[in-house]
Amino acid sequence: MRTQYLFSPLSALKTYLMRDAEATNPKQVFGFFILGFSLIYILIPSIGYQSVLPDSAQNLSWGHSWSWSYNRHPPLGTWLINFMSLLFANNEVATFSASVLCLSTSLLFIFLLTKRYLGSQDAVVACMMSSFCLYYQANFVLQFNQNTIMLPFWIMICYFFDRCIHTNRIQDWIFLALVTAGSILAKYESLLIIFITLIYLLRHFEYKFLFKLVMAMGLTLLILTPHLMSVAQHGFLTLEFIHGKVSEDPSYYTLHPHMSYPIKALREQLGHIAPALAILILLIKTKRIHPARNEKPKEKWNFLVYLGIAPLCLVILISFIVGLKIQPEWGFPFFSFTVPAIMSYFQLKSRTALLKPLLFMALLIHSGSLGIYMAANYCSSKYTRTNNPSYMLAQEAQRYWNHFTNKPLRYVAGDENYDYYLAAYLPNRPKLLEAYSFRLSPWLDKRELKRQGLMMVIQGCDPIKNHQLKTQFLAQDFKCVEIPLSNKYRQQFTTVTLMVVPPSYSKD
Repeated sequence: MRTQYLFSPLSALKTYLMRDAEATNPKQVFGFFILGFSLIYILIPSIGYQSVLPDSAQNLSWGHSWSWSYNRHPPLGTWLINFMSLLFANNEVATFSASVLCLSTSLLFIFLLTKRYLGSQDAVVACMMSSFCLYYQANFVLQFNQNTIMLPFWIMICYFFDRCIHTNRIQDWIFLALVTAGSILAKYESLLIIFITLIYLLRHFEYKFLFKLVMAMGLTLLILTPHLMSVAQHGFLTLEFIHGKVSEDPSYYTLHPHMSYPIKALREQLGHIAPALAILILLIKTKRIHPARNEKPKEKWNFLVYLGIAPLCLVILISFIVGLKIQPEWGFPFFSFTVPAIMSYFQLKSRTALLKPLLFMALLIHSGSLGIYMAANYCSSKYTRTNNPSYMLAQEAQRYWNHFTNKPLRYVAGDENYDYYLAAYLPNRPKLLEAYSFRLSPWLDKRELKRQGLMMVIQGCDPIKNHQLKTQFLAQDFKCVEIPLSNKYRQQFTTVTLMVVPPSYSKD
């Protein structure tokens, strides 16, 4: 009897996989795909990893001070990962869950928008094919940052904008306003897709849109008002950070930035989507995907095709004009609709029998690529991206703090990302003094920090630097310690300096 209950889920799965292909429900296949994708990228890393990547630790540490703006980015990503941290009480599970939530939501809305132009079956195929892009695999899934939180809002803007111009319903315009505000609170790069959709609207404008468009813009600005006030109150730190990024002297890196940076950006971005394009070509070659037959020709240059081309073209144009170096991870949303756009433009159709094999292949590729990535980082001494401090650093710092005071550790500072990890992994969620600067941490109260004291963590063990910091911050003592790094077969260590500025002795 027990055996029967034990194998009943396996029997159900076998029955589903062996069922007649003609009876396959595309939405059911898509549901299995999203479920499998989520489980792979939450369970496996949560079991195998004891730390998170630097951008994730940074957002976790920022979130200990709830604010409408921070010194580098808008707040939405920080809010989400810290909500997950409070929910799960585990940084690894919180980080991977937040990342998977964003990517799964992105895939869902890619499917919903694509379905309007290709139908359910081909939308499922296009969506699963899009997930073969490197932005949906391994490193990019494991590292939650502002690019991750921006992606679903970028795609939702496209989805609700498409609904607005086709239905002109008030609720769609309201949703468009909400996701537009959310996208800006996620990352300012979202202004690109807002600009792209406005350009499309200019070509397809009708006067019936005017009132609802103005209403949506007003609602968006209303939602953004607290953020804009916070940015001004904090001295426009986020805009200062962006200005520093785009105003770097490009000639320092290359003699011809206006030519070399766009070419490099195009090469890198195409490299990230190359796996998806290669598999699409393979399926066309094997006739699992083929041009539509006996169907009425459709308009080729539709909104879906526009979304597949315009974002990348705009960014390359900006890079060409300004000489801006495009970071690889900035391309997260550019190719969201590339595969659907190709299928729409060339009117490609998939065979019904392709759905289940493609589902199996997609889950196999995602689990396999994740396993290879984790194994390479775990076993090889060359790859150190996932080898970071975590719980042991927090425990050592807490023990050292307890030697001097029984007060809780409320504030931390440091350098080289160690301050982020210390703040993220201390259980009492201390606030971060960013780069030892109150200007970069305007949400902190100087007098309160002086009353509570401060723990600093500094890379290495440089006696001269340590004595300078001790004098500057009126620290009581410091010590050099070796901290083990996580996620490695052969234990690796790094040396840091812990420095205590006890309560009532902090420098104002």
